[in-house]
Amino acid sequence: MVLELLLFPQLERFRYASISDGYIPYYKLENIESSLRNNDFIKADTETAALVFKVIGKEKVRKVGRLDAASFSCQYLLQLDEIWRRTSKRKFGFNTQSEVLSKWKSERDFNKIEANFRDVVGWEKDKNSSNIYPQGYFPREMYRQDFVVPAFSQRIAECQKEN
Repeated sequence: MVLELLLFPQLERFRYASISDGYIPYYKLENIESSLRNNDFIKADTETAALVFKVIGKEKVRKVGRLDAASFSCQYLLQLDEIWRRTSKRKFGFNTQSEVLSKWKSERDFNKIEANFRDVVGWEKDKNSSNIYPQGYFPREMYRQDFVVPAFSQRIAECQKEN
């Protein structure tokens, strides 16, 4: 662990959380960051989703709900967002998705908000292997079962106020 902290000092605060094995190993974050640096966004997205499911204890179900987002560890959420935003030059990440979502803050129809968001970030379009993704497209995999972007947007805002 000491070697990991020397090589990746920015990951120091991402050490422990209340999950079954006590902490998330640094290599999982390193894998996400490495994938992003190599522009392998799909792999980074898959690894991010796996990490989120592990933190909330839903590795088998692979579904994130609104209550999961509301209680998600600020430590993990802020670190994941920082990795996504830094390596993508602020094009992707939870904060970026919050910024996109804020365009409809006065809208009350949740289905309309979801449809607009999906359209703007391109989730409804076939991306093939073009590697051209609109701002806010990632992370995406963890939202496949339920559209909880608003819940994560609210959570990241709360986490930023706490820190």
